[in-house]
Amino acid sequence: MENIEIVSTGPEPLQTDRCKAILVLRLGAALNSLRAAQRWTLKEHGDSPTGQLDMFQTYLVAGAYLAEACKLFWANQGCILELARRGSAEEGKIADLIRIADPKTGVQANLLKRIRDKETFHWDSDIFERWASDQKDKVVWLRSSGDTSRECVMWASHEAVSDFTASLNKEKGKSLQERINDQVRQVLDVMKVVIHVFESAVHGFLKEHSASHEDDGGDPALVHD
Repeated sequence: MENIEIVSTGPEPLQTDRCKAILVLRLGAALNSLRAAQRWTLKEHGDSPTGQLDMFQTYLVAGAYLAEACKLFWANQGCILELARRGSAEEGKIADLIRIADPKTGVQANLLKRIRDKETFHWDSDIFERWASDQKDKVVWLRSSGDTSRECVMWASHEAVSDFTASLNKEKGKSLQERINDQVRQVLDVMKVVIHVFESAVHGFLKEHSASHEDDGGDPALVHD
């Protein structure tokens, strides 16, 4: 059986440091979602229609979760940064996150928020109106590579969303897929920054409350600076 490591405290932080503890729980929920999205995005998806779709969808989910994480950070950055520094966060990563999460000028404003608001949770009709107006030739509505309905991709819908996503990258001379790939890399880079600062903040909180670190076969040891 795989060894399981545990970091724990008593219930006191939830009682005596309630506001900060709730924020740290929210950071933990964000980290769980970001880590899962990171694993999905890095997984090998293959070149079938469903593989192409799944890869693209993992990117959209990652971008949407990142947008939510940036909102959480921006609204609570004083406390998060205090904890993150306590948890030995790199100052360069902190500066990067402040720039990224700025709701007016950062990556959050220019890429992540648009992915979240337009594509991931809302399927804005504007995206599909624009794509429909641009079509002058054959429209492929469905593509399938298997014998079951779960292998079927609503291809016209996928193309419309992909086209909108690629339009967020204004770099000239690149194909639609190359522009999307650039954005996937950008989202993965942003994810690393957010994860670093949030994990540092959680670790800082645990240090403040003398959390112990143990495994299935060992004695507990305090989490030190």
